Amino acid sequence: MSDTPESKSTLPETNVNIGSEPMPSDSNKFDAKNWRGTNRSKEKVRGEPWARRIMFTTATLVAIITIAFISIAPLTTWQTTCVTLAIDNYQAGLQPIAYRDLDISGIQKVLSGRCSPATGRGVVRLSNYETSDAIRDQLVGKIQDFKLRQKDVLLAYVRAQSFISPTKNHCQLAAADFSLEGGSPSGLVRCSHVLDSLGAGSNNTTLIAMDLGNISWDPRLGTLGNFVPSKLDTELAALSNGKKHLAVGDSWLITSNDSLEFSHVSLSDNRSLFSKAFELALLGEADKSPWGDADGIIELDELARFVHIVTYAWSRATTGGRHSQHPVIWKIGSGRIPIDEIPPNIRLIRAPTRTFDTDSTWLSKWFPGGSSDQTKLTQKQQPLTNENSEPAAKATATANTPTASPDSEAKDELDKPLPEKSQVNTTQPKNKK
Repeated sequence: MSDTPESKSTLPETNVNIGSEPMPSDSNKFDAKNWRGTNRSKEKVRGEPWARRIMFTTATLVAIITIAFISIAPLTTWQTTCVTLAIDNYQAGLQPIAYRDLDISGIQKVLSGRCSPATGRGVVRLSNYETSDAIRDQLVGKIQDFKLRQKDVLLAYVRAQSFISPTKNHCQLAAADFSLEGGSPSGLVRCSHVLDSLGAGSNNTTLIAMDLGNISWDPRLGTLGNFVPSKLDTELAALSNGKKHLAVGDSWLITSNDSLEFSHVSLSDNRSLFSKAFELALLGEADKSPWGDADGIIELDELARFVHIVTYAWSRATTGGRHSQHPVIWKIGSGRIPIDEIPPNIRLIRAPTRTFDTDSTWLSKWFPGGSSDQTKLTQKQQPLTNENSEPAAKATATANTPTASPDSEAKDELDKPLPEKSQVNTTQPKNKK
């Protein structure tokens, strides 16, 4: 065949050098120049899932540990269970202690969030145990259902009209089913039985705050004077002989008043004095100076000191000095204990970390120159310039230099002439040593 232009090969010419390396392409040139960066990038991409997994696993473990600590920690430390038992909801025959619902709701408010997790961090209102039969037959089981541990604390607030039975000669509480039909009172329960039932738990410390009511004279009940606290002196000291459930030696009772006294109320503030003092003590005022040591835990001696002095001062102020009211404390199984002889470090409940808005008409009203913050009671105030300035200035001056125990203060105060216009000249208790 002849070589024609059409028959010539159109393949591209290539220069092949035998024995030489092939020339790299453009892509190969890029890879060759950046082989270190490319490898690092691939390693980084290849390692990122593992890093994310490690970080995620670590965060998960931290979250689990935190949740477990928050959930389990309360179970390993002491907790306080709080209950209220107001059995003075009388239908006929007796007048109840005034301001029942306001007193109960006030205590519930200040304790909300600080009670045992087993009770939802709140106060348990024993509204199904207000009749005499329920108290005798069912209250013990309810307290035992709380499953209290040895290190736990039970706080109970009880209110009822009380008197000494003329036939059986022991202290009686009138329950919600109280009646005078038939000529003799019914619906009664022994005070010692209530204490025994509330002490049915296995915990070491129980404090029962009991408002004994305001019956000072009632011929229908055979009562010519209120001697219930005097009778409790003998009943509580001997309670260990016939106890059924009570952990004697670990249970305490503080009552609203002493013998020949009764529980007072403030008509202007719509509260009973004992309940309000108890409420403020649990609010954390009892832990502050001069009542306590400000360690964040409200202890028995701090609470008793605060309630005793404040209730007394308020009773003198509200009655214009005509009456007084001294809360009393007993160690069940031992008897009455003076306020200044209560052992320290008996913890009741942790003080709140925040301050509730309390009525400004209370502490500032009964303590001249003071305020709802007890720490301000010890601060020096400027002398008042009105007509009542002299009693107020004296009360403020003596507040900073107490020289007597709470019991001696209260007794000495009764012997003093009344200040002008019913101003209360009180002194503060000594700080804890």
